[in-house]
Amino acid sequence: MFRRKISENLSAKIFILTLIILLGAGAITFGFIALVTPITYTSVMTSDLDYKAKELITRLNNSTYEEAIKLVDKFVVSTSSNMVVLTPNNEVDNNMPSIEIVEGGTNFFKMTVKTRGDESNLELIEGANFNEQNNNVDDNILKSSDSTVTIYNSDEFQLGISYDDEYTYSSVHEDEALTYNFELTDKLGEYTLQLFPEIKPVNQAVLSLIKIAPWLLGCLLLFSFICAYFYSGYITKPIVRLSKISQKMAHLDFTYKCNDIRIDEIGLLGKNLDELSTRLSNALDDLRQSNEALQKDINLERELEQQRLAFFSAVSHELKTPVTILKGQLIGMLEGIDVYKDHDKYLARALMVTSRMENLIQEILMVTKMESRDFISKQESINLGSLLDDCLIVYKELLEQKQIGLSMDVDKNMYITGDIKLLHKVIDNILCNAIFYSPEGANVDILTHKTNEQIVLTIENSGTNIPEESFEHLFEAFYRVEKSRNRSTGGSGLGLYLVKLILDKYDTQYLIENTNNGVKFTIIFSYA
Repeated sequence: MFRRKISENLSAKIFILTLIILLGAGAITFGFIALVTPITYTSVMTSDLDYKAKELITRLNNSTYEEAIKLVDKFVVSTSSNMVVLTPNNEVDNNMPSIEIVEGGTNFFKMTVKTRGDESNLELIEGANFNEQNNNVDDNILKSSDSTVTIYNSDEFQLGISYDDEYTYSSVHEDEALTYNFELTDKLGEYTLQLFPEIKPVNQAVLSLIKIAPWLLGCLLLFSFICAYFYSGYITKPIVRLSKISQKMAHLDFTYKCNDIRIDEIGLLGKNLDELSTRLSNALDDLRQSNEALQKDINLERELEQQRLAFFSAVSHELKTPVTILKGQLIGMLEGIDVYKDHDKYLARALMVTSRMENLIQEILMVTKMESRDFISKQESINLGSLLDDCLIVYKELLEQKQIGLSMDVDKNMYITGDIKLLHKVIDNILCNAIFYSPEGANVDILTHKTNEQIVLTIENSGTNIPEESFEHLFEAFYRVEKSRNRSTGGSGLGLYLVKLILDKYDTQYLIENTNNGVKFTIIFSYA
């Protein structure tokens, strides 16, 4: 369970990995220091001793024998190095001060010290315990609290140095000693100074590191834990944030944005994610709008299909009656039944029924043509006054028969654009309704005027009104205000439907309304 939580948590992974790296780096650093410190320590001590020895040789070359003894004595006390001075005969000069290791091992070594100075201090190694080895020097030396041996007069004695911790001392071969030659001003021949720099423990620093290793480990753990905690949080915080935003995007929620001001790769990733979110949101909106438009098209297509079914159902009903009448008349005349023996009379009636059927079929064909998507109407300039005059010629006798007054106020210089045959059909159907449904003695007023860039045509007939409940159905196919479908009281019901189809093709505004006098039809044309 714990392993699974870690595997699912990026912060925990980076924290553990960073902690391991820091601890490993600390351990490697500690091991490297422990390995290199003795070598570096010996090298530094040897280099320092070599520098001091060269300074001593420079002074010895310009000194007398007595002066040389004092100089060497001070050098012995200040360096505490294992050293001897050889005469030109390559023998140890016993008059010269010296320090010589008698024996050495673990935790303890002895050295013979020969000094010629007055009061001087001999520095011991830190952590060493001084043990007197010569009973004759009790009054000549004193060990202070800081591991310093104070020498009060010249003498030769042995010092025993012990340690509480385990140290290892390595012997220096004679061929590894530092050798320097010098000449004195009052002695003949060349003297030799030999130094053995390894009389001190070379692993002292390492053991000191080992002593503080537990404390160092604790500090390293604390430091590594703190660094790993803040580092993992700094690294994973933006990544976790991006992960949460991507989860929102996966659920099609594009409201969350990174808005990161970083300019590194993570910042670039955040900006790319924001851009992706914006594009997906826009694409989704476009897709939603396309789906809505498609759904509207589907609904429109369904509505048109329903209209077609209703249209063909109405067409079948409209044709059924005249066909039945025509069939009955023809059968009656062929069989010589009763009144149908008068062929001239019923042939004339059959011709009238056939004419009505022909007109209905022509209107149906025109409706089908207008509803076709491939229909392209002509665009030509038409004089509106002339078009009205042509349409009124057909109804001259009917106007006189019904004693209907006609009033025209039409500008003969008005031109509109469209297909003259279709617009002729529009005005013809409007005039037919206005004249046919007006009672005897009524008036029909035809007016035209200009407004801005439009031409307004109004045709108003008096003496009748349209029921309010019929207005929403006036432009439906085969709808008639008079419900009996009697040809003497109503037409086919396709007139206004055709008017609507044609005017919609030209994006022309139109309106039918009741007035105080009767019914007014208004059409608003654009200039040619």
